[in-house]
Parts: sequence; structure tokens; C-alpha cells
Amino acid sequence: MFKTIKKFGPAVLASAIGLCLSACSGSATDTCSDVTTGKNKLAKAQKEIGGFKKGNTAHYVHSDGFEFDLTVTTDTNYFATYRNFCIEIDKEVQKRVLTSTDPALSVEVVLEADGEHHSTLAFSYGGTDYKFNVDSTQMFDEKNHVELLDTITFNGVTYDSVYAVICNSHFYYYDDDTREYNVPTTPLTYLYFSFKKGILKFETEDGKEFTIKEGDEKD
Repeated sequence: MFKTIKKFGPAVLASAIGLCLSACSGSATDTCSDVTTGKNKLAKAQKEIGGFKKGNTAHYVHSDGFEFDLTVTTDTNYFATYRNFCIEIDKEVQKRVLTSTDPALSVEVVLEADGEHHSTLAFSYGGTDYKFNVDSTQMFDEKNHVELLDTITFNGVTYDSVYAVICNSHFYYYDDDTREYNVPTTPLTYLYFSFKKGILKFETEDGKEFTIKEGDEKD
């Protein structure tokens, strides 16, 4: 279902080198004439993905048998500066933290503007991380390790347009030094995510999971 990807392929590498050569002061030195691009901003619609508004709460059932609520307790917005060779880029970042007091549990959700009409969502809980691009024109690129499901049912409720994202640790990549593929040996771990409802199911690296639990009505 998911294809392998090549890490730092020739086209990407050539592009990166070209950027550096155009911005560096000379091939004989390591100094750069810094180039600062404009700010990459998040669109309003992008910021609303997942409905992670401060104070919003969703109810979940854990694979260990207990139920709990996750509440958005932190919702911050800021610009972060990233450096790529001699190029400095300012990206708008929306950071949310979803927490539960009993049990003590915290999920971090970070939305980052990677360019015009293009953003990346990252999810982190304990030692489990997920990340995928939310640009509609590139959503189904194999590099994103994501599949769009027409429908899926959790705890009696059917959800439409759900993204099944593979955990970062399961990414296949080609190592140019060893000339071999890095192939995960552990079972695949998934995040199920809805643009409207947010996190529907979160599977962790230690074999646990928590799944949204709502009423009997269809989404």
C-alpha cells in the first residue's frame, strides 16, 4: 500500500546545492551572503484544521479499558526562523497542546507553514511521532506516508475523509552510503485524523492506542 522513498534524492540535493551556490559569496570560502525570504504564513482555513481551539474537549477510550478527555489547553501562534544553507526562512507556527489530568497525558500538535498554501502537521505523544503535509495538491505523494480513507467507523460512529498516517519511525528510506533501504521491522503504527474532528485514533510505539468515542449519530 505504501511505497518506499529515497532520502535526499539527487534532484533535492542538486536543488539544495544550487541554492547555496547562488547565496554564498564564493566557492573558495565557507562564508555566505545571507538571503532572507518573506514570511510563510498560515491561511485561516489551515489554522482551523482539526478544530483545535483552546478549551475544546474530545472523549476517548484507551486500549487498557479506561476512558478520558483530551482538552486543548495551549494554543499559541508565532514565527520561527529556519536556516537552509545561506537562506533564512520565517515560518508561521501554530502549536497546540492537548492534555488529560486523569490519566496524566499530553499530545502536542504543531502546524507549520512551509510555503504558500502549504503546511505540515506534526503530532507527538511520548515516543511516538507523526507528520504529514496537508497541501491538497500533494497529499497523496508517497513521501507523505498518508492515505485518505472514504469512511471509517470508531465506536459506532462513521467518519468521512479520514487520513491514515504512518508513524515517522516506520518510514522507508534509501541510504546512499550503504546503498540499502532502511526497512522497519516492527508492525506499522497509525494516526487516524479528520480535518473536522481532529484526532480520531492514535496508536503508540509501545502498542497502546486511544480512540475517540462520541454518540450514535453519524458525523
